[in-house]
Amino acid sequence: MLMPLIASRLPRRLAVIGIIVGFGFMATSWYVYKYDPFHLPTWQEAEKIGSFSKPPLLNLFEDLTFFFCPGSFLFFFTMDMSDTANYVMWVVVALINGPVYYCVGLILAALMKRRSQVPIR
Repeated sequence: MLMPLIASRLPRRLAVIGIIVGFGFMATSWYVYKYDPFHLPTWQEAEKIGSFSKPPLLNLFEDLTFFFCPGSFLFFFTMDMSDTANYVMWVVVALINGPVYYCVGLILAALMKRRSQVPIR
């Protein structure tokens, strides 16, 4: 029964898309960290301001990262480490996306196969 699902191209395509999405979020995160397009204040300036909230677009980006890269919870382990450890963790997160998206593709392929076998009334 699993043979037709594995023969489906959808899971493999989604796995490749998952890895590309992971590396895309990695590149975007690196750009935000390196070039600061949101002009975020330093921690000294934020203390003087008092109440500072992140820009909504940055908040949306972080939420989308956790949604589309489920392995990004691993960043809690490298929170105060060097940049190299963070880049290595980004690569691990991007590669974890492949199997996660592959499983999503298997589920979608199973649902599509099941739906095509249901007789029309």
